[in-house]
Amino acid sequence: VMLSVSEKGPSLYLSDANGKLRVSLSVSGKGPSLSLFDVNGKLRAALSVSGKGPSLYLLDANEKMEAVLDALEKGPSLNL
Repeated sequence: VMLSVSEKGPSLYLSDANGKLRVSLSVSGKGPSLSLFDVNGKLRAALSVSGKGPSLYLLDANEKMEAVLDALEKGPSLNL
């Protein structure tokens, strides 16, 4: 477990038993975000909330964006 505070805001990092980063939770001027990493350290999912609304991102094993679900001011959208 690591907690850091920078000019961007606070962050909490959780690692697995092998020391690999698995979860990141942060709050910046844009809003909160939660990032989830696989056993290889690749970003696989992220949830964020900005002034425009929430967004959920799902990525493949190469960190390529596969799906994005937004519920923004302009209305909801799902991109695959």
